Amino acid sequence: MSAPSDETEQERLLRLVRKAIENHETTPCFEWEGRAARTARSRCFGIEPRELKRMAVEHVLKDGGRIKVAHERDEEWLGKRKFDHWFSVCFPVEDAGSVFMKLALNCDDEDYPEVLIIGAHESL
Repeated sequence: MSAPSDETEQERLLRLVRKAIENHETTPCFEWEGRAARTARSRCFGIEPRELKRMAVEHVLKDGGRIKVAHERDEEWLGKRKFDHWFSVCFPVEDAGSVFMKLALNCDDEDYPEVLIIGAHESL
């Protein structure tokens, strides 16, 4: 599958992140980064990482939740990942608040893009 010719780089990256999330059941395209998974429960209302992932998928795919993109500005991370962009999803947790989840595109393969969940915490 090829990218639309009039697509901007930011649109392409967002499309690939969404595709990785869509493929979560059939491929390992949307997974936790180890450190982020270890800290997620304590930072997100005691919810297990697998449940947080499920909630993020549901929010994006079923509830029409928006994925945001930002250019990395933190000097510590510039040039450390394949792309100098990061993505975020913010979703509600019933009777608790909201969770902010930070994502990184790890592979931009058109058929099997890979996204890592690199952080999650209570949204203020």
